[in-house]
Amino acid sequence: MQIETIKRWHWCVIGVAVGCTVAAISLWAGPKEPVGAETVTHAEFERTVIDRVVPFKRFGRWKAENLRNLRVHPPHDGIEEFITYEYDAYGVGTDGKAWKEPKAARLIPSQKTYAGMAKSELGKDVHLLTATQYLEKFQQHLTKIDAKRRANAMPLNWKRAYIEEPRVAYAVYGGAGLVIIGGIWPTILGLLMGAGLGRPVPEKLMDISKYKGDSKRAEKKPEPSDDDMDRLKALEEQLEASLRAGAHERVATVDAAAPEPQVKKLVGGSAASDAVVPLQKGDKGYGADQGDFYPTEIHGKKK
Repeated sequence: MQIETIKRWHWCVIGVAVGCTVAAISLWAGPKEPVGAETVTHAEFERTVIDRVVPFKRFGRWKAENLRNLRVHPPHDGIEEFITYEYDAYGVGTDGKAWKEPKAARLIPSQKTYAGMAKSELGKDVHLLTATQYLEKFQQHLTKIDAKRRANAMPLNWKRAYIEEPRVAYAVYGGAGLVIIGGIWPTILGLLMGAGLGRPVPEKLMDISKYKGDSKRAEKKPEPSDDDMDRLKALEEQLEASLRAGAHERVATVDAAAPEPQVKKLVGGSAASDAVVPLQKGDKGYGADQGDFYPTEIHGKKK
């Protein structure tokens, strides 16, 4: 099949199928986490946001800035929803030069706080909250802390990764395939064909199946009216009268001056010439029999 002969609605079906396939692969691959994300506790996340201190680095001058890509990932294959985010860690080295490095972290809200670990500012039951509930409660907590810490805290803006939910993924990827492959691609292909860059499309024969006759109209034939019948009868009488008048005017005449044709009388030969001449020795008997219509050789007994 030539690609030029594929119809637009065929491309739409192909686009939806391709989009759903991409969605299935994306869901199978799992949540899209930042590369190299380190798992942190509630207290370490809160310290990064409020005090701008890099987790895992409790000594030295390690600071955090530019909190970004704070996302809540939905549950997937038995994994509860969790939080990921990115930030920039910076400090001053032993040589006195400042350095900066991008970092990524992962927060699982259900993890508990054990002895020796820093506790969350939201209380000991923070592990009972979902990721969304935790972020909402933590944002409310930021409005209640003292003004100095509140002024130093980084903005807390998060989004939910809806694209990782099956119903949203299939709708988005399927719609994108419908628009790109079913809408944009046939238009581009038509422009290329119009510019003469493709193979000529064979002419299509007329499809008469789409033309349907009106059966009711065919059944109702117009009937002649009385005036039509009267005009037809008058026309028949007029034609009959004209034919009758023409027949009386025709008179059969014989040309008397024309001489009668003379028939030439055939004169036969004498009785002697009509007699059968006996065949001589060595002669062929062609036409010896008067009943022969063609000169054939006589194979009978010679007289």
